Amino acid sequence: MRIRSRSIIIIISRTLRQATTIGLGVVLVRLVGKEVVGTYNQVFLVYMFLAGMLSLQIEHSLYYFIPKLGREERATLLAQTFLISLVTAALVGGMMFFGADLIARRFNNPGLAPLLRIFSLYPFVERFAILIPAFMISLDRPWRAGVYSLAEGLGRAAVVIGAVALGYNLSTVVWSMVTVGAVVVLVGCADMVRLSLPGRWRLKPRLVLELWRFSWPLWATMIVGVINVRFDKLLISSFFDPADFAVYYYGALELPVVATVTAGVGAAMMPDLVTLVDKGRQSDALNIWQEGARKCSLIIFPCFAFFLAVAPDLMVLLYGGGYRMAAWPFSIYLCALPIRVAIYATIFRAMGKTGPVAVTAVLALIINIVISTTLVLVGRKSFLSFIGPSIGTVCAQFAAAAFLIWQLGRIMDVPVRRVLRWKELGGTFLLSVVCGLIVFLIPLSGLAVPVRLAVRAGVFTAVLASAALLMRMIHDDEKELLMMPIRTIRRIIGRKKT
Repeated sequence: MRIRSRSIIIIISRTLRQATTIGLGVVLVRLVGKEVVGTYNQVFLVYMFLAGMLSLQIEHSLYYFIPKLGREERATLLAQTFLISLVTAALVGGMMFFGADLIARRFNNPGLAPLLRIFSLYPFVERFAILIPAFMISLDRPWRAGVYSLAEGLGRAAVVIGAVALGYNLSTVVWSMVTVGAVVVLVGCADMVRLSLPGRWRLKPRLVLELWRFSWPLWATMIVGVINVRFDKLLISSFFDPADFAVYYYGALELPVVATVTAGVGAAMMPDLVTLVDKGRQSDALNIWQEGARKCSLIIFPCFAFFLAVAPDLMVLLYGGGYRMAAWPFSIYLCALPIRVAIYATIFRAMGKTGPVAVTAVLALIINIVISTTLVLVGRKSFLSFIGPSIGTVCAQFAAAAFLIWQLGRIMDVPVRRVLRWKELGGTFLLSVVCGLIVFLIPLSGLAVPVRLAVRAGVFTAVLASAALLMRMIHDDEKELLMMPIRTIRRIIGRKKT
């Protein structure tokens, strides 16, 4: 399957899953109070922190090894990944179960402890769930990857909303999530096994060693990366009450479209990048990676400019007037979007050089801890303390991106000015910012929030699309992609008439 087709399928499935997650938050804040929402999100915060600390990033090894191995070796690889995932799940679950009281005291939230004990079963679901999309994409079956990913996301959202709407407590909600996730994982793992037959299911020390050599830098990166990404929320949970944490949590997030687009394109490119690097065609691999970054910029840069212009209205529309303050961390997080046009670690993983990624994560962590902690302590629970952790997180991301770009140029022996297509990226960024400034200056204060957002979105889209076409910033294949929905609708209408 072509990279473009593969990317579209992955992006669509991840977009729907992200939309489900956002929709869950939008509904949840209207059904229960801030304290309950804060406690619910703290459960996931604790889990994601511990799971990231103990994850070997084994799912990323599937992208690298499956294209290299034949069908007979596939079952052997899968046996090892299953065993490692089971051990990891047991460690994470054990830490959540036995550390529940300590964590609850640290967060000043006694009601958190029983929920953490129930959720200690979730690692046995999620640690296997992350393997399924990676396995299917590596076999060039992105449709299956999307179906399983979407099923888990939709199932989780459905049971949470249903249980809360019917008046059940958080304990029942957590049990429901674990049960639904387990059903999806059992079906997905059975499918993985079927696609690995008739290979031999055995442990192979040589392959285990290769997995370790590939994965340990990613694991080290993940450890510091998890601390880096979650550190701001851990600070807010420690210095503010659950209600304030709920407001910060829904604001301090990376715009879902970023992870969806870049991760989708990165996953789609990975098999091709590995193959090209294996053949010694590093320049071709770099060109594909650069083109992926350029295509991502066509979505990410406009999103940065538009959502920065409408941040307060968007938070009020999604979560209500009580969450207006969430616009501050949300706007700060948006400032990291310009550097997120590419997953820099993708090409390092394709080359099998994951060391620089680990060094980068440590650098970012140090910068984040120093800046975030300083601002929180200096602010003393003031507004500066509230936004300080998000400032530290964004500063760390800029430093990490700069270091990886420099390292990539050094490894591939190209100057920094050629690592990315800076001129093309700069043109798209400038145009997006100008369009964002135009919609920000439109006087619409007398209109309702949904109307203001709709008008600004319409003006922004019209101005940006017209300018991009006039300046020939969109390539022919991208125009074809944009016209695909219209042609599909026309075909459907034509079939109904006949």
